Amino acid sequence: MKLVKRRKTGVCVLCGRRRLLTREHVPPRAIFPPGTQNLITVPACLECNSGTSKDDEYLRLLLTMPDGAQTLPQIKPLVAPLQRSWKRPEAQGFLRSLLQSAECITVRMPSGVYVCGQGLKVDRDRVLRIVRKTIKGLFYHEFGFRFPGDCGMLIGALTPLEMTIPREAFEKMLSDVAAMLTSPIKQIGSGSFTYRYGSSPSSRYQTVWVVVFGGFLAFHVFTDRRRNNPQFA
Repeated sequence: MKLVKRRKTGVCVLCGRRRLLTREHVPPRAIFPPGTQNLITVPACLECNSGTSKDDEYLRLLLTMPDGAQTLPQIKPLVAPLQRSWKRPEAQGFLRSLLQSAECITVRMPSGVYVCGQGLKVDRDRVLRIVRKTIKGLFYHEFGFRFPGDCGMLIGALTPLEMTIPREAFEKMLSDVAAMLTSPIKQIGSGSFTYRYGSSPSSRYQTVWVVVFGGFLAFHVFTDRRRNNPQFA
């Protein structure tokens, strides 16, 4: 008789509901080269575990898209698994939606010449979901308790390219964030994911994080109770 492994019941770190639990990787396992050791996992319900698989695939694709990215040692091993995943029948709808998001973009070359081409528009909502999920998992991993439901996050990309603030203000913001980070730099894989964090001595819910996916896709995240910062989502 086949033995069925029973999963324990508990509170999902990601949604807060009491469910049968699985182990969910944060950040997504899909962004790491095969065989990467010491990945972070947290207890999560099956719905939270499997419900973001398309977001995970999207992040892996996003990391391979920039010019030169596929030659990076932490990105190159992702290309073959990504190409294999495209051949699955269930991936065809996902691919069609990506192609439909293509748009004309203009790039200024080092010579000063502007070149037009096709590019994929980044799905901001998908990326933010991945970052939120990652921070919730890291919060539990580092502090030992679930990110509270009455807390929110303020997420920003650590690049001035798509920001409207002056570069001087952007650099000051980076300096302010860096001053708040108290943990050492923590790395998973060979440059696949790194993070640092800091917390307020007066409130364990006021934290700041810097997370970097693939060595170049970076975000800073502030957390706090929403009653203190209503703009935190």
